[in-house]
Amino acid sequence: MKKPTLNELKSQSDEIFENYRARFAGQPRATRDVNELRNLMNKLSGLIDEAKVLMNGGRNPAVLSLVETAQENLNRYREEESAILMAQSNPYSVEGARLASAANRAFDCYARHFAGQNRGTRDPRLLQELIGELKSIRTSMVIVADKGIDATKQDLQTVDKQMELYEQEVAQIERARLEGTDEERASRLAQVANSQFSLYNAHFAGKRRATRRPELIQRMLANLEDILKDMESLEKSGYVSDSNRNNMGIVRQNLDMYRTELVEVRKAREGASLEDLSGMLGGAANDAMALYRENFAGKDRKSRDINILMTICDELRYFGLQMDAIARTIDVEFNEKNLDIVNEARHLYEAEYKEVLAAQKVA
Repeated sequence: MKKPTLNELKSQSDEIFENYRARFAGQPRATRDVNELRNLMNKLSGLIDEAKVLMNGGRNPAVLSLVETAQENLNRYREEESAILMAQSNPYSVEGARLASAANRAFDCYARHFAGQNRGTRDPRLLQELIGELKSIRTSMVIVADKGIDATKQDLQTVDKQMELYEQEVAQIERARLEGTDEERASRLAQVANSQFSLYNAHFAGKRRATRRPELIQRMLANLEDILKDMESLEKSGYVSDSNRNNMGIVRQNLDMYRTELVEVRKAREGASLEDLSGMLGGAANDAMALYRENFAGKDRKSRDINILMTICDELRYFGLQMDAIARTIDVEFNEKNLDIVNEARHLYEAEYKEVLAAQKVA
């Protein structure tokens, strides 16, 4: 068998390290797969053996440095293995870590859609949806915290602070929409309407209806109905504008289309069993993850289209919510596995979103 070259061993070492960084570094230990870590350790141990053979008793500085770094990482991974096993010895710790991860994903969604954005253009119903998610997570956290899990007690305090912040933000968004001249308000309403049209194009146009989340299109309909009322109110108050009148016509057309789409989505879902729906959601999630690999994995962050990544993160959130709802209704083994995969991907993609955003700000 041909011996690997130094460059090949370096490439393998980098791949192992990147896998560890993505799957374990900074992650809640109670939720980690220790067998996956052991697989990385076995690969790294084998790499060290191959590098020692490559040295052939010599003192090649480059190979020696590779061996020393790999051995340091292997020792760190062994320590991490022990820490994971310790964290997983208490089932309530495992549940607490899972809930903490779920809360963090809600925080990530808030950061993408609201932090640093013009309040007058934000979606208060999405924020109320996040508050609802956190309330559900909080209820489960209370149960875990009562079992004496200190980390969950601290997580509860964080969730409470975030929920209070989000409640205040909802009120501030609603106030911001009333600010400015009639012309400024009309322009802002058009912008908010366009954001709803973009949501439809990203999450419904050309997509398999059974995998679409009805609550999302219901939220879009409610937002557009409010937008239309505000546009009509401006006209009734004396604001005369052909642009505003044209925008009202566009909103009405889209309302009609989205109402029809909601009916079709419900029909498609009613015609599928929960097992079939689980499979379709898994396939749709795979499509979203393939889109991520095509556009982001190993690519220059400064040149990426962050809007695509925004859509992927949101898609996985909607798939996860649907998978979780199914898991609460019936026991479908592959659905729970798919939910775990989606949650892992969400963690990675939300982290990548922050990296892309930071890289593009510097550029």
